[in-house]
Amino acid sequence: MPNYICTTCGTQHTEGEQPPSVCAVCQVVADRKHISFMYSYPNYVPLSAAAVERIVKAVEPFEYERVYGAFWDTVIHQDGKAAVGRSAEQYRQRSRAKRNERMRPRYVRPRLGDRAS
Repeated sequence: MPNYICTTCGTQHTEGEQPPSVCAVCQVVADRKHISFMYSYPNYVPLSAAAVERIVKAVEPFEYERVYGAFWDTVIHQDGKAAVGRSAEQYRQRSRAKRNERMRPRYVRPRLGDRAS
């Protein structure tokens, strides 16, 4: 039996007679214009920025219009490749913003009762 590979994100799925109906990694979000890249949807664990970059590079050579999500009516019917690109760029920007936020020095003002003697 073959191992099927998601053409949107490059994830290799377990062996099976038929391809999985949806991918566990890339999912169409509510606006039907973007996808989300998650390691674990139930636990809201996102993929790393490096993993998203690998996905984008892996699917770049393919031409596709549709992206199918896991739930009813979560399909991007047109311009799916551009939706993946937009989503990846949005992911990159947010990852940079979070990294910059973590790297910014933080200061606290001691309370009056906390003075060292």
